Amino acid sequence: MPPIRRGAPLSITASIGQLVHRPRFWRSAEDWRGLPRAQRAALVGLSRVYDLFAAAHAGCVRAQPGQVPTVCVGSVVSGGSGKTPVAQAVACFARALTSGAIEPHLLCRGYGGRERGPLRVERGRHSSCLVGDEPLMHAECAPTWVARSRLAGVSAAAAEGAQLVV
Repeated sequence: MPPIRRGAPLSITASIGQLVHRPRFWRSAEDWRGLPRAQRAALVGLSRVYDLFAAAHAGCVRAQPGQVPTVCVGSVVSGGSGKTPVAQAVACFARALTSGAIEPHLLCRGYGGRERGPLRVERGRHSSCLVGDEPLMHAECAPTWVARSRLAGVSAAAAEGAQLVV
């Protein structure tokens, strides 16, 4: 899917089902029961281990309110799950809903880059070696920030006038 350009009209061309390829056994109980018993047991066991880690993580993490509304786009999958186009679509949708009254800012951790931030990404000035490739793609459609600390990134964006951070 091509990146969404700043000021582009809003159009949703793919449903979530088209973006995410689900295993057959997620669709119905019959498909789940059709799996061999060992596979079902392994999947149930892995889901319980995942639940334990998720609960431990939730117990260690303390939510901190940002200075502006924030929309988080995330996934358990680290790459290739469609987070970048979804974040761009959310920013474009927010801009369209407010008839341009709100200019959303995008925030990335800058995977693959050296910069720890917070830093506002500028396409001709910053390279992918410095900020990573995803922030450069985002910078084509909205003001974009790189910050390893998400709270620091939201604060920096808010200080520059952001009314919404994605």
